[in-house]
Amino acid sequence: MAANDAANDDRQLAGLLAEVAFLLIRQGELDRAQTVLAGLKELQPEHSSPHVLEGLCHFARLDFPAAERSYRASLTREPGNDLAKTFLAESLIPQRRYREAEDLLKQVLSGKRDQAAVTLAQGLDEGLRQGLFQRQ
Repeated sequence: MAANDAANDDRQLAGLLAEVAFLLIRQGELDRAQTVLAGLKELQPEHSSPHVLEGLCHFARLDFPAAERSYRASLTREPGNDLAKTFLAESLIPQRRYREAEDLLKQVLSGKRDQAAVTLAQGLDEGLRQGLFQRQ
């Protein structure tokens, strides 16, 4: 019973850390978010969510290659994570890797498993089709 309680406590703590990290990212407190994410990654090294959040933090810093690495790390842990695929596509666009971004968006749009990912993917896909992102 004690092992189950400890595991449940760890899951609750991880959930709280993820929420805190997300709020810090939204507030622009990126250094503090990175500190929280380091603890979350230590607590749940096999989960994809710390890497998605880390990618958001890098994206907010306009460090698109680092965001890409974080999203790819997330996808190695959870290959079907449509939100990570969509964020990965978003991080590829400023790197002018449009074809790869389009392919990822098509995967998300064809699966329609995660409505938040689908909504974001639709917007990004529409932007690519309308040429809103510079293509040089």
